[in-house]
Amino acid sequence: MITVVGTGPGSPEYLAPIGQKAIAAAEIIAGGAAWLDRLAGHPADKIDIHPIDRFIERLKKEGNAKRIVVLVSGDPGLFSLLHVIKREAPALRLEVVPGISAAQVLFARLALDWSEVDFVSLHGRPIDMLAGLLDHGAKLCVFTDAVNTPAKVGLAVLARGFAGRAVVGEDLTGPRETVTKLSLVELAEFNITRTRPKAADAAALLALVYLEID
Repeated sequence: MITVVGTGPGSPEYLAPIGQKAIAAAEIIAGGAAWLDRLAGHPADKIDIHPIDRFIERLKKEGNAKRIVVLVSGDPGLFSLLHVIKREAPALRLEVVPGISAAQVLFARLALDWSEVDFVSLHGRPIDMLAGLLDHGAKLCVFTDAVNTPAKVGLAVLARGFAGRAVVGEDLTGPRETVTKLSLVELAEFNITRTRPKAADAAALLALVYLEID
C-alpha cells in the first residue's frame, strides 16, 4: 500500500496527525531532501523522489508489498506528485492524506476568501499559459519556480496591457516567511528575498503570486 501524505507548506507544525501516524508506520519513506533530513532517525528505508523515473520504478517494484509513504508538499490534490504516480503506475493501490497547501496559508494571512480564485502552476511550464487566464476581474494564484519567477509573472501581465495588484508569499510558515503587497509594476521588478534551501526539494523553489486584475 502506498500512502501519499500532504506535508503542508513547510513547517512540520502543519503536518496533520493522521499524516504523522502514516509516517510512523511506514517501512519506506519517499520525499524531497528537506523532509528526508528531518526523518533521518526514522528506521524506514528512505527514497529521494529525484530522479522521478527511478522513484517510480521503485514504487512499481515494492508498492503493493510494503507500507510506503510518499511525502509531497502542500496538498496532494494541488499540483503535486500524486498525478504523476497515478499516470505512471496506475495499478498501485493508493491512499491519500490531505495537507494544507501554501495557497491556503497565503489566503489565511490575507484573511481572504479564495472560492473564486483560479489556480495555475508554472513549474516547468511555459509562462505563456497565463495568457488564457488573464481577463478583467480575474483573480489568480500562481505557483512560480526558479525560471518563471514572480517578476516574470508581473512582466507577462503588464505586457498584455492589464492593471491590478499582487501579493507575493515566500517561505510560508518557514523561518523567512514574507508576504509582500505590490503593484504590478513593482511585481515586475520583484526579487526573491530569501536564501533558498536545496534545489532538489520542490517546495524550496516555491513562491506564490496572488493577482487581482482590474
